[in-house]
Amino acid sequence: MANKQKIIDAFHSRPNDKWISINELASLTGIDQNQVSGILRSSPDFVQSTRWIKNGEPVYATKESFRSGTAFIDKVLGAFKNRID
Repeated sequence: MANKQKIIDAFHSRPNDKWISINELASLTGIDQNQVSGILRSSPDFVQSTRWIKNGEPVYATKESFRSGTAFIDKVLGAFKNRID
């Protein structure tokens, strides 16, 4: 649970960068990339983009930041694709 909070805090530390890669989160938090990946994939608090990547890596956002900063039509399209981005 503490590592999940560190990841959430890392997202909050970069408010102008909603989408962050696993590698970036590992660097920001000091948590192993495999652990970061597992937390992001298993927690309902994070979403993966189907459109955006950084340096060939998938990027993630908190569900909270996604909901507050995404146009309604993009949310609807994301629901149809069964993904959020």
